[in-house]
Amino acid sequence: MSDITEPPIARVDVVRETLHGITLEDPYRWMEAGGEEFHRWLDGQARHAREHLDALPHRSGLLARIRELGGALMRYFGLAMAAGRVFALVREPGARVPVLTVTEAGGVSRVLFDPGAVRGDGPHAIDWYVPSPDGNHVACAVSAPLPPGHRAGAAVAGGLRRRARPHPARARAGRDADPAHGRPSQGPEAGRRQSGRAHRLRLRRAHRPAGVPS
Repeated sequence: MSDITEPPIARVDVVRETLHGITLEDPYRWMEAGGEEFHRWLDGQARHAREHLDALPHRSGLLARIRELGGALMRYFGLAMAAGRVFALVREPGARVPVLTVTEAGGVSRVLFDPGAVRGDGPHAIDWYVPSPDGNHVACAVSAPLPPGHRAGAAVAGGLRRRARPHPARARAGRDADPAHGRPSQGPEAGRRQSGRAHRLRLRRAHRPAGVPS
């Protein structure tokens, strides 16, 4: 442990504001703007954490066993309901990214969208999605992996008609289209990949649930 470097210390720049007669202090407001200083601090913290984790005894064997057990199970994320249908992101054993599925009232499930089929370098992923109240449409964000040395950029999503949307927390689709949750259902890759664009998918042909007229 003695060879582990010290973590970087974040700069303190106090911002004070008064709300409802109460003065609040935020010493790290400057981080919200990002920038090189912030990312250098993040990288330094990541290196420090990695050194600690790599130095733990038996970690490699334990991690391998956890991955073995976790990879043997089918995992479900971000369930949402609309018009009697259950939408979910499902990662099958051995799969790199989850796929978007729908389960009908009768219990029959099928894949609506597989981000692995999107053209481009590396696996794409669904960051979030929102089914419409009638279950005939799904709005979702599909993002590409970050290229080496890059932190942000335009997402790639081939094969879909797309329209840019705000962040899901501010998107109208998140407020109106998911009556069960009032917000988009997020996948496990959200926040860890290149920022994605939102897409409004009409569920037709392979993307339309069975029994729904065109």
